[in-house]
Amino acid sequence: MACTGGKPVTAMKFTVMTRSKWLGVDETSVFCNVMETGDILEVERPNGNHWGVGIRIEGAKSKGPESIVVVSLQPPSGKDKSRKVVKEPLHQFWTSGTRIRINNNSDRDHPYHDEIQIRKQIEHALKHTDRKWHNPEHFVYWCRHGEKVPERRRQESDVAKWGSLSASAGVWMFMKNRRRRNTE
Repeated sequence: MACTGGKPVTAMKFTVMTRSKWLGVDETSVFCNVMETGDILEVERPNGNHWGVGIRIEGAKSKGPESIVVVSLQPPSGKDKSRKVVKEPLHQFWTSGTRIRINNNSDRDHPYHDEIQIRKQIEHALKHTDRKWHNPEHFVYWCRHGEKVPERRRQESDVAKWGSLSASAGVWMFMKNRRRRNTE
């Protein structure tokens, strides 16, 4: 364990603005201290790099690997040519013999969502399997930077509220005009 100024590296908090160095599984504690919900994660695999979004489990008691899940777009497998959005524990995404890094490089050129919006994006992706992303890198970009998922419940309730108010006002005006004609 490396030390700086008497503090072990695992006890310090860093903020990764764009891209971290590649980390091996032996550096899990460093990664866990640095990763924040919504970070884009890139794993170096023999058949090509894979991308996911890191999410801290809400209410987790530790900052260890068990408190992190990764959401990613899995490549097609077998006869099934569709891609699936998968939520898996960190140890399944980042396997032994591979390296990982935080790659928020796109933050330089694009505004990114806050943690709450990124969680909404991911919830939407897990529920709506009809949405198509080009590849895992496109998926993680959409989660971090893409168009926000609309809040349907609120929009629908607003339409219902204002629609019923408009209808009520219309009926009231009709009745008022009708009374006026009847008294003339």
